Amino acid sequence: VGGAPTPNVGVLQIRDAYYGGWFPVAPGQQFVVGITARSSGPTAYRLQAGLVFEDAGGSRTWRGTAWGQTSPQWVTGDGTWQTVSATVTAPAGAVRARYWVQIDQPWNASDPATYYVTNAYLSPASGVAYTVPADPFTGVLYTRGSIQRLEGGGVALAEFAQLTLGAEREIRVATDLRYARPPCATIGQRVGEEVVPPECTDLAAQNLLGLYVHSGDVVLERGAAPDGVLEVHAAILARGGTLVAEGYADSGYLMEYVDLLGALTAQNAPMLGTWNAAGSRTAGFRDLRLVYDPRLQAGLAPPGWPRTGWAGVLTARAVLAGQGTDLR
Repeated sequence: VGGAPTPNVGVLQIRDAYYGGWFPVAPGQQFVVGITARSSGPTAYRLQAGLVFEDAGGSRTWRGTAWGQTSPQWVTGDGTWQTVSATVTAPAGAVRARYWVQIDQPWNASDPATYYVTNAYLSPASGVAYTVPADPFTGVLYTRGSIQRLEGGGVALAEFAQLTLGAEREIRVATDLRYARPPCATIGQRVGEEVVPPECTDLAAQNLLGLYVHSGDVVLERGAAPDGVLEVHAAILARGGTLVAEGYADSGYLMEYVDLLGALTAQNAPMLGTWNAAGSRTAGFRDLRLVYDPRLQAGLAPPGWPRTGWAGVLTARAVLAGQGTDLR
């Protein structure tokens, strides 16, 4: 990124992002927090860094370079690199804290800002004994709102990367999301009444993506598959919703397939297409071609992913076009 003070630059688009694990604090304890960042272009939405504090009952308080300060410090959205820092104090009742970065925008902003961030830091104020977590990034990014537009830009995840993106309300997928090194060379296909299984031979691949939505859906945006086929490489968990194709009930909106390499766990059945009484498709995708990622069966999982407690999934089989409705 042009003009960046370091070669290690992250990209932030969601309202609230949390980094590292929780660490113990005591009321009145002070910490210095800071960050260097710039917006990708002019925006009215500003950025701050800070800590979220939690008490024994789970109630949270957010304090940052702007919130809780007599002289708030924001990274303003003028497209230039800026550094902000401040001292934050643990409130009464606080027992633990976590590093937090916020773009001060509505969770459902129609014009969300993009910020480049680097040199995020946290240190104890003088005279306070504090151990910085060994791993400053756990691989999990979570927002209390929604991820309004998730774009892969071709290859979405480098071959060494493991990442879980989580949202309270929904995640909207706007393009293909593909691994740089997928474990399967083919998605598999159905030929007549035969199922030709996928070729999954690169099980040493480590790139893995998880999409988690707590109370809503993973939405495949209309227009995400301009060629009619949408490729998504990810384990998807929609705790309170499902996988939904935007426009699945709009007459005349006809797509081919959603090719999902990973896993799908949802509260409700996917809503990807609509058929009439005669059995002809009238809108949406023709079908979901799901190939279970065999690495998940072997115990590999996205960061922070729920686990069964078993050594691995006991059984798994490929699900291709035309078979999904037979599963319960």
